[in-house]
Amino acid sequence: MTGENAGAKHPREEEEEDASGGGGPLSVAEADAMVEKMARRLAELEAESKALAGAWRERHAEVLDAVRHSDEKLSDRSAAIARERYGEADAGMYSPEPSAITSLVVLSTRADDELAFVEKVERFTCAGGACKKMLLGALYDVKARLASGDGDRESLRHLGGCLNAINKTMRTGRELDRVVGKRITAAMKRLTRYRTASRVREVHPERLAGI
Repeated sequence: MTGENAGAKHPREEEEEDASGGGGPLSVAEADAMVEKMARRLAELEAESKALAGAWRERHAEVLDAVRHSDEKLSDRSAAIARERYGEADAGMYSPEPSAITSLVVLSTRADDELAFVEKVERFTCAGGACKKMLLGALYDVKARLASGDGDRESLRHLGGCLNAINKTMRTGRELDRVVGKRITAAMKRLTRYRTASRVREVHPERLAGI
């Protein structure tokens, strides 16, 4: 890598540096600051997901409508399209996909806004992972000091609470675009069933000369 991108860090590296503070043992105040920062980031993601939720729900509804069509209905529609396009004599050589299936193909992958959002969630969870690593290290340190008679049980409880808060925040963040995941799963399952049920067409080489 050269030029202005030389030395650029992966997002996970940036998040770990962001969470690591100035190095050394993690204090209770630093742990609290981590929790507060993750909560602020979660609030930003929640606001963005709320703004995008309408479009996400519309796409999900479109998939739910498309998957209701039976294999028989889809097959009949495909045959009708083939007759319209290629005529009665040649229709049997073709199997065009009906609009319900072509829409499922598109909706079985993330749209641009969904890709951008999931990237932000990934950065958020990377930051949370870095926080957890720091908190676990601090917990092990306090436990070790307690074992030697030089620890603080209140700090141990407090750091444990911070770790639980980070875990909860990360789970919430990962669930913000759950409807997108449900849509993609539903679309892919229906596409698989449709293609499995589609008949294998007989091909007549002598009729392919003009194709």
